[in-house]
Amino acid sequence: MKKTVVMQNLLDQSQAPRLVEQFAHEDIARWPFWKRGDGYFARGRAYAATKSGEEAETDLARALPWTSDPRVRDAIRLAQGQNREDNLKDSDAALTAYQAILAEGSGDPRLRKVAGEKVKAMEGR
Repeated sequence: MKKTVVMQNLLDQSQAPRLVEQFAHEDIARWPFWKRGDGYFARGRAYAATKSGEEAETDLARALPWTSDPRVRDAIRLAQGQNREDNLKDSDAALTAYQAILAEGSGDPRLRKVAGEKVKAMEGR
């Protein structure tokens, strides 16, 4: 779908504010089901980058049920954890997101390592 390519290109070019401007009112729920996860994830990342934590949380949570690839699910959870930690200032909720990456057991080993380091740092505080 062309819109997800545009969204990803904007993120790759560090143009999160422009992505939000263009797609804030996009009804991703009406997209083909196989593209909804990508759309919500991209817009959620843009919201997080623009410090719109609540909107990021909503879109990232919406992305998970539409995403089956374990690596992408880990990336969504990592984005959730970072958004919760940095924008929402909710370390307990962030810890839950990081622990979910470790609990799944599959996915991206690099993201599992990052999540493990985050969990260790947060539990040691």
